[in-house]
Amino acid sequence: MGTRAVTHFKESSNADPFMTLWRKYDGNPENHGLDMVRFMQGKKMLDGYNPLGNEMHDFNGMGDLAAQMVAHFKTHNHPLVNVNGAMLPDMTKEPRYTEPRIGGFEIIAPGTQPTSNIPYSYGIYPEDGEIFIRVLNLYDNELLYDGPISQYRWLNYRS
Repeated sequence: MGTRAVTHFKESSNADPFMTLWRKYDGNPENHGLDMVRFMQGKKMLDGYNPLGNEMHDFNGMGDLAAQMVAHFKTHNHPLVNVNGAMLPDMTKEPRYTEPRIGGFEIIAPGTQPTSNIPYSYGIYPEDGEIFIRVLNLYDNELLYDGPISQYRWLNYRS
């Protein structure tokens, strides 16, 4: 069984989530948290944008950030290989963007837990023009990190 996680997208640190993403494996801070932070790094949080400008890879609010995050995770895939008649991801090869795949990630209703076995919870929210991430260990009810993505505790975990 994989390390599951839920990620709540919020308009502010104390707001209710407007969307929740469920990751079914690799949900620990050194994987899921780092994957999210690396995806968001170098992008700005905007309030409106110029379609003729150079902002096409930034975020036009939290709804846009959440939509881009889902698109990223559903299409950033390892190449498939035939293993005894089943097409499975080849984890030895670098992932690339392909068509969306079944499984791995699902959107669930905010406030619900897909199972009782969720060790990590993340919150993504804007604060003072920056993107923040909150990481909770649900097993120990412990706050592991709450701050800007630029200072994420596991940034140097892997290259």
